Amino acid sequence: MAGALQNHGFDITECYSSSATRSGILEAWKQLIAATRRGDSVVIYYSGHGGIVQAPEKDKSTQEKGARWRCQFLVPVDYDQTTDDDFRGILDVQISYMLRDTTNKTPNVTIILDCCHSGRLFRAPGYGDQARPKNLLDVQYHSTVEHLTRLRDAGHFRREADDVHGETTFSGNPHAVRIAAAASAETAWEYLNSRGKWTGALTEALVRVLDYFYY
Repeated sequence: MAGALQNHGFDITECYSSSATRSGILEAWKQLIAATRRGDSVVIYYSGHGGIVQAPEKDKSTQEKGARWRCQFLVPVDYDQTTDDDFRGILDVQISYMLRDTTNKTPNVTIILDCCHSGRLFRAPGYGDQARPKNLLDVQYHSTVEHLTRLRDAGHFRREADDVHGETTFSGNPHAVRIAAAASAETAWEYLNSRGKWTGALTEALVRVLDYFYY
């Protein structure tokens, strides 16, 4: 993806491998925002695992609103270091506010998420062992809720947005084009391509289109 975007004149800021921790990803995005000027075209690209956590049936606070609370998140490389008081995922509401800060600098932003927002595991029909989903198993609901509450208490999110969860806020930004590999209840896939490398199906398709309009 980096090469395809470079061909179209983009300057590339990379954050991957051991650098793609929760703090590393957020810091790289903040630096991108700081370097962005009015009129710039910005592409934010993530390829990796995604997860979703949902309130249990017995959560009365969400039932009163007619829907169960649900939160999606990206999975950095240090996600396995999550503890009860230190959630290492990047919540959808955090993405929404980072995206808002980006579009405040320029109204020409595209965000590409080649990851799952699903808690299910199954194989892709027709690909067998040459395809695998980009998701996680079920995660603890209470840890994510506590983390989100701590962020709000620390002033990271506006109080008036308390009843607007990530998916609503994320899709409500009129200055951002969103390209996602899967809906909130679907699975994204990666597979062994013709070069013998694992690649996201969405990434492969986008690179083909970008290369088509370059060569």
